[in-house]
Amino acid sequence: MLEQTLFNEISKDIPFEINIEKMMKDRYQHWCFKKGNQYICSHCGKSTSDEYSHCIKCKIELRSRLIRKNSNLSKLTDKALIYILQKHDDMIMQRVVLANVYIDSIDLTEYVESEEVERHIIKDWKTYIISKSQYQKNTWRNGSFNYYKHGLTAKLGIYPDNLREWLSDTILKNSTIDIFIDNYMTYKSASMIYWKLAIATNYPWIEMLYKAKLKQLWLNVLTNIGKVDFRSFKPHVIKRYRVDLQRVDADYHDFCWLNMLKRKKVKFKTEDIKKLSGSNYIFNSKASMKNIVDICKRLDINVLKLVEYLDFQKAQGTYYLDYLSLMEKINTPVSIESTIFPKNLIEAHDSAVNKFNALKHEADNKAYKRRLRGLVKYEYQNTSYSVIVPEKLEDILNEGRILNHCVGSYIGKVKSGETTILFIRRTNELETSFYTLEYHNGVIKQCRGKGNCSPDTEVDEFLKEWKKYVKKPKKRMSKSAEVRA
Repeated sequence: MLEQTLFNEISKDIPFEINIEKMMKDRYQHWCFKKGNQYICSHCGKSTSDEYSHCIKCKIELRSRLIRKNSNLSKLTDKALIYILQKHDDMIMQRVVLANVYIDSIDLTEYVESEEVERHIIKDWKTYIISKSQYQKNTWRNGSFNYYKHGLTAKLGIYPDNLREWLSDTILKNSTIDIFIDNYMTYKSASMIYWKLAIATNYPWIEMLYKAKLKQLWLNVLTNIGKVDFRSFKPHVIKRYRVDLQRVDADYHDFCWLNMLKRKKVKFKTEDIKKLSGSNYIFNSKASMKNIVDICKRLDINVLKLVEYLDFQKAQGTYYLDYLSLMEKINTPVSIESTIFPKNLIEAHDSAVNKFNALKHEADNKAYKRRLRGLVKYEYQNTSYSVIVPEKLEDILNEGRILNHCVGSYIGKVKSGETTILFIRRTNELETSFYTLEYHNGVIKQCRGKGNCSPDTEVDEFLKEWKKYVKKPKKRMSKSAEVRA
């Protein structure tokens, strides 16, 4: 919250340096209205001749419009948002005005309504935003104004032609921001200029870049302001790296690489910085740089050698990290040249994936086999139907493919013991898929057949019979269970 004294100072009434009414009328399309036998100029409200392409009094061009009983003059409204750069006392301001030109339906004359709805202020090396409350008239509050519901037809801007001279008696009189605005901003508007002035106010270290002859870095930061991590730029950091940055004429990505390598205490040559930031496959983001640097420290390899290797392999750092992780999971040490820098990274990665999947598959089946001994108690058959326990996890996957349902997605739960999957077969066709049963904690969760269909009456009756059998205490094992045990 702003202090009340400061808030009162930045929200006080301040006269405008331009005539908003004249500005809006000058840009408006003027009309010559024909009402009966009379021609009326909307600009001056006076009658004009029947030659109504020009007003004989105003000497301005007009467009004709015939007034009828059902004429809708509200369509001739022009609503604009005006951004005005202005100085007052020790403040630099961007004043935002909502202006509206409309035609009065009685006298057919143009009128202008305007209201200042937002104010951006630079004062004492700080920036503030206040706006008019949309619920309490003529009351200022902290925060921005919502323009979207006002049906704007245009945005206008008023800013000084000579910015250097305009800033000469402000806190930014020694700033170099005007050099950037005058020479490097391809599109200029009052709001864009104020934004750059606010950046120069909030981050005065940007001046240090220009004065330290780091023009490329200065220009890169101001051009890509939305992509810059300002936390990295501290005056002591700029001073510490100034010589190295000057040597390579560093841009923002060069600075990020240099800062990362220095902080991580990785050995490198200053001239290698450009090669690192110029990589086609390493994203110039902090996360990507950190991944590369961490790999180099972990494997004790040269950072440039790794980046050039990844460029040659056309692979990103995350892909290489995935390869290292897989090699660790399959207990293959990455310590010699052939494993650190395989000739074909994609083939080496795919080979590691296959080995990992094979080991995981083997481990899963071992875990399921340990469960299997406790599941044989669920096996049962009568003359029509049988309940059998899947021997392997692959059997569950095949069951899902054959019956076209989603039982394959339950493998993880089956392995961990969260649920149990059983197969229902016709007794005379034990090898043919029929229904799949999910059972857990004495409850039949679901029973599904081909295409996820529900069981018929006969199968329902069989399930009731099977459930009674399962709940009975028993000390015997089926023949198939004895074989597995």
